[in-house]
Amino acid sequence: MKPWGFAVNGLVKVRRRRNKVIHPIRSHAAAAALAVLAMLGAGLHAAPASAAGASALTPLQRCQQGLAPNQSETVTHYGNQVGVSFPNVNNPYNAILPGDVVKVTVWGTVSYDLWGNSVGPNGNDIDAPSGWPFPGLNQYASIARWNNNPGGWVGSPMQTNWLAGCNAAPSIAVRLLYYINDGALWDNGGQWFIKTEVFWP
Repeated sequence: MKPWGFAVNGLVKVRRRRNKVIHPIRSHAAAAALAVLAMLGAGLHAAPASAAGASALTPLQRCQQGLAPNQSETVTHYGNQVGVSFPNVNNPYNAILPGDVVKVTVWGTVSYDLWGNSVGPNGNDIDAPSGWPFPGLNQYASIARWNNNPGGWVGSPMQTNWLAGCNAAPSIAVRLLYYINDGALWDNGGQWFIKTEVFWP
């Protein structure tokens, strides 16, 4: 697995070790600032650079204002599939770093039995009892978990739609793993679509 990042199923073709790779937004901002200085030195009037303006915002502000994320990937989670991940690769690397802001959007319908009973990502609004994969969270809901590779779980499981806002990443590098709160997947159908967006500092 390449350490820097690569394109897989539409994954933005960058990921960084921030101490070794110039951050794309920062490099654009620096270039824009140099261009402005050059124009001013030549006596020209320069318009504000949009890249410079965007880079002055925090990741949280960019997320809240609906600006483009640095990484975005949408995966399909089939109802009879154990799980999917961000990034969507085998044994995903820790693509989410401390200081990042994460927003997850999930939609679609999953059926959970042979009679076609179905739910959206929020499940059936009934707390799962002991013995279910994620007790206390909604039955049949889409579930998200932070996970550090190779360190293990970070924090508690949560319903995926709890990440619908702009959320600070954990204080350790992680990936996101998605599940269905259903202990019997063989009779499931349908699918959810899960879009993960990451905003870098």
